Amino acid sequence: MDSQKTPPSLRELQLWMRWVVTDPRGVRDALAEPYPADRPNIARYTSPSKTALPWISEAPPIDTATRLDIYAEAYFSRVLDSMQADFPITLSVLGENSFQKLISDYLKQHPSQTPNIGEIGRSFSMFAATYEDLKGAEFLPDVIDLEWKSILSFYADDSGVISASKLSSLTDEDWERAKLRIAPSVFLLSSTFALDQIWHLREDSSLVYSTDFDASEASRQFLIFRDAGTVSCHAISRAEFLILQKLKSGTSLISAIEETQTEILDPEIGELIMTWFNGWVAQGIIFDIELKTETVNS
Repeated sequence: MDSQKTPPSLRELQLWMRWVVTDPRGVRDALAEPYPADRPNIARYTSPSKTALPWISEAPPIDTATRLDIYAEAYFSRVLDSMQADFPITLSVLGENSFQKLISDYLKQHPSQTPNIGEIGRSFSMFAATYEDLKGAEFLPDVIDLEWKSILSFYADDSGVISASKLSSLTDEDWERAKLRIAPSVFLLSSTFALDQIWHLREDSSLVYSTDFDASEASRQFLIFRDAGTVSCHAISRAEFLILQKLKSGTSLISAIEETQTEILDPEIGELIMTWFNGWVAQGIIFDIELKTETVNS
């Protein structure tokens, strides 16, 4: 173990402070056992070799542990405030006390790994799916996933809108090899719950008492995208969902339509595609068109 007679470097101080204020046991228990022998996720509970404890001021009436505990409480409060802002529907459904407990338990398994506080919720829906206290709320992992995707959509890069002149210049041959580029703010979700209705809880939490949280027998499809700075969630047909899903993966428009018609045997797709396409263009869901070049072997 390093000598503790010299003060820690800034990097060493940061690492030690991160450990002591985020240890799930709390500051006092962490200081009492900085090097636990054996436990799951032991790295979460193990102090860096260079301690900063001797350089933490201890002046009555506040002892060292209490002083550090102030930072730990402030850290958790900041994370909790951020998660409440990012997951307002989940907060409305659970209430403040249950939501706080959920976040506390979540952080024990998924501590922040980045200076960007907005990244903390990345594994939230996955955690909620196995969280014992939520066994009676099967819809909540899907709701959390919806809220997380809305965050990603809101902060996605701007992609602009495709020009009408570019569209009108395309020939029939161009359309055969056209690859539509889908905006980075577009996300697709499938769920047996009415996520489009649940979405409105973001604007009015009082609707939680009249919202339908029952699962349907069949899966439903939803489109999340940002338009003019506002993220929205809409229910869409399975055919439109499959085509957009294929376009996002890089499939050409013609192939996406043909593959979808084969999968769901819906003869109306051909008639609906122009309506969908016009809407995708107008809303910025499609922001560009690339023409695939054919490679000729010599």
